[in-house]
Amino acid sequence: MNAVILLCFIMTAVEMNIRPEVIVDWENYHIPYFDECVEETGVDPMIPRLMFRQVNLPDEEDFHCYMKCIFERNNWMTSDGEDINYETLAEAVHVTPELIETCRTVADLESEICRKVYLVTKCAVDDQIPSNDR
Repeated sequence: MNAVILLCFIMTAVEMNIRPEVIVDWENYHIPYFDECVEETGVDPMIPRLMFRQVNLPDEEDFHCYMKCIFERNNWMTSDGEDINYETLAEAVHVTPELIETCRTVADLESEICRKVYLVTKCAVDDQIPSNDR
């Protein structure tokens, strides 16, 4: 029992946090399409529901494709759906030109589009975590 309590304290101490205003703003990009994208990709709905609040972005294909679905619905993909439209993504709240450049560098070598979108998403989320929480 004491081990469980200790583990809970340790997990709380190392929990990574995104600022509340970023969470709310970014959730507003995916909430309108949540049901549609969950159904399309088969992702466990609890993952995207809590992804920004718990900083949980699993490196799994169904989640990758959920994020691609969200990018498509927000017009952050090219018209052919084969790449990320960084110009429209740069218009998103809390996304800076520097962040776009960094995340593009991270993701550009990836050829599988769902994973590429995931890498950009993860990069952007990681950027929002205070450096002392990483």
